[in-house]
Amino acid sequence: MPLNFLRSFLITLLFIANWSQASIDTGIQWMKIQQQADGRFYSSGTTSTPIQATAEAVKSLALTAPAPDPVTRSARDYIHGQPLDHLEDLHYWPAFAPSDVETKTELINLINRYSRANGGFGDYIGNEHSVLATVFALNSLRDLSAPNTASTQTAIQYLLNAQKSDGGWAEEGNYSSIYITALVSQLLQRYRLEFNVTNATAIATQFLLQQQKTGGGWETSLDSAQALLAIILNSTNASTYQVALEKLNAAQASNGSW
Repeated sequence: MPLNFLRSFLITLLFIANWSQASIDTGIQWMKIQQQADGRFYSSGTTSTPIQATAEAVKSLALTAPAPDPVTRSARDYIHGQPLDHLEDLHYWPAFAPSDVETKTELINLINRYSRANGGFGDYIGNEHSVLATVFALNSLRDLSAPNTASTQTAIQYLLNAQKSDGGWAEEGNYSSIYITALVSQLLQRYRLEFNVTNATAIATQFLLQQQKTGGGWETSLDSAQALLAIILNSTNASTYQVALEKLNAAQASNGSW
């Protein structure tokens, strides 16, 4: 399984009982040996950019070792030396940037430059809006503890308006996607105390549950991990996802990857 997706699985496994600790430890060890000499994390199956894969790896390692060590420090140095023009790359920056107020303010202002008139955000400054870019932007603003503004409201409303009748989300003109729906639901749940998103996330949870295959789980391990992260945060009935959770844990390869 590509390196850039491993964090989704590790976070999901944190919801399982302690018998999954061995799975987490094995996954972390596999991840560490994917680090390259220049500090980036990359493997032959990685489908994202080196920036995205490296950022996901560092955030994964932080789940078990919050304090920087030589592995994460060299990865942070690699990230600091890269151009971050694409919003998906830029949205990782809050995890690596200094935490002073001035830097945070600069990042908030920069991210808001990707906003479009209809409330959505584009992948690049001036680009057309997209659901995923809007999710990346709002996640970044939340990570930076940015105050909610009128533009936050319009971005949330943009996502609510983009929800399809079946409860899912997709990029323009496509069928509802398990992966995109899970990411939007996770994002909206981060804003649930300030904005009225309860109905939208409840419908999304039902959509995701209905897309499970016979016997539990979704089409791919990535879909399963992201769907479970969205569902577990928004459900009080563990029986609806327990089998899928156990199947995801069992899908781990012997080398620690998925």
